Amino acid sequence: MRISGDTLLMRLIAGTARRGSDAEENERNRDWLISDEKEAAEHVMLVDLCRNDLGRVAMTGRST
Repeated sequence: MRISGDTLLMRLIAGTARRGSDAEENERNRDWLISDEKEAAEHVMLVDLCRNDLGRVAMTGRST
């Protein structure tokens, strides 16, 4: 989390895969991360947790 003035910034870290040996393998890994149901569910869960945490301290209607 980063606070700058009246702005809070949270960046989620999820859905990691090893770097491939070439650009093609990196693209396959990226496509897998995008299409994998378990990875997508984890991402949604983390976004929801982040939104909940921000909702505890942010003014209603001000978070994007």
